[in-house]
Order: sequence, then C-alpha cells, then structure tokens
Amino acid sequence: MTAAWDLSLSAFASDFDGETWFAADRNSVLAFDTLDSRLRVMWRVDRLDEAVLAIGRAGRVMWFCLGQQEPEYWGYELPKLVLRDRWRPALNAESVLRLGFGTGAVAAIQAGPEPDRRLDLTSYSAKSACLVAELPISKGSPSLEFGAPVVGNGWFAVPTFDAGRLEVRLVAASAKPLGYLAIDDACGPFVSRHGAHLVLGDRRGRLVVADMESLRIARNARF
Repeated sequence: MTAAWDLSLSAFASDFDGETWFAADRNSVLAFDTLDSRLRVMWRVDRLDEAVLAIGRAGRVMWFCLGQQEPEYWGYELPKLVLRDRWRPALNAESVLRLGFGTGAVAAIQAGPEPDRRLDLTSYSAKSACLVAELPISKGSPSLEFGAPVVGNGWFAVPTFDAGRLEVRLVAASAKPLGYLAIDDACGPFVSRHGAHLVLGDRRGRLVVADMESLRIARNARF
C-alpha cells in the first residue's frame, strides 16, 4: 500500500471533495483516499511521457497538464474517473513566456505581433484559441517580469513583478478588464487560486484574498 509521505509530490490539487485528493508524483497522477489515516493511493495513472506540471479538480472534472515545451491537457469525468478530454494547444513554443492551467483551458503569455511593445494573453481550449488581453511592456521598466497566468472560472489573473511591486491584472474570459490588485515592497511574492478565490501575498505576512465571483476583497491582512 502506497501512502502520500512515501512519494515526492510535484503538483497537487488545491482542494478536494472530502474523500479524494489528487496529486502528481513526477510522471504519475494519483488519487488519495483522505478517509484513510495513511492517505492510501486508490487510483493512479503511471508512466506518463512527461512530468505533470499542474493538476486540479472542479465540480465533476479532474484535470492535469504535462509537458513544458508542448503541454498536453487530460480531463477526467468524476466520480468514475473516465478520460473525456486529451488535447494539445496549438502553441508556438518559441514565443511562449509563461503558461497557466485550469479546467478545460491552457493560458499562455506569449510574444505578439509587436514583441518589443506588448505581450499577448491567449486562452486555448480543445477546439479554439482566443486572445484575452494585450499586455503592454514599458521600456522604462527593464526589471518587469511576468508570472504564470492564473486560470479561473471565467477569469484570468496576470501577475507582474517590478522593482518590488507585485501587481495582478484581472481579465474576464470575454476580454473585459476587471481591474488589478497590488502589494508594494513585496518580498517573496506569490499568487495562487483556491476555488473561487484569488490569493496573493508575500513572505512578510501580507495577504490579500479576492472573491472572484463577487469581485470583492474578502480579506486584506498582515500577519
């Protein structure tokens, strides 16, 4: 019997249904029984061609993506874990700067027609690709860095880091701008999604939680 602490987990779902938790051990995807005291593995997909980059679950879907240069999306129907989707986005690997993953979607920050002036945020699905936002690049900010886009349910978040400032641009899947969140003088900043909430913070204990369904700040604290 394999338990969670016998493995080297490389990716994991940020939530679970109270019974099953999904995670990845390099080239394997695992389902853990959370009602078992040893977090027993009760289902797995082994010997994938490449390492798993991200994994998640939402409603009746569990998904994961593997492969850095040519990512591949796998989607399973819950609770029976039946494979329903398997596809690769039509990416030009040389133009991609950052990748983000979510339910039914792969988001890419990539060079556009004017790479010196802007980057493009493009959302890929099994059947289409859609330009969600144009991301301007200021020549006056040589230290500007883009983080991996966060893919939500009908929204995207694009983190940038510039001279200690963490700024997260929010965009609806319809390409409508939703504003931005920011933390100044950030040390070790991070951005993540937990269900309908977007979380950003830093090592100094600052934390901002945004409810993306109501578009309101649910928490703004410092610990």
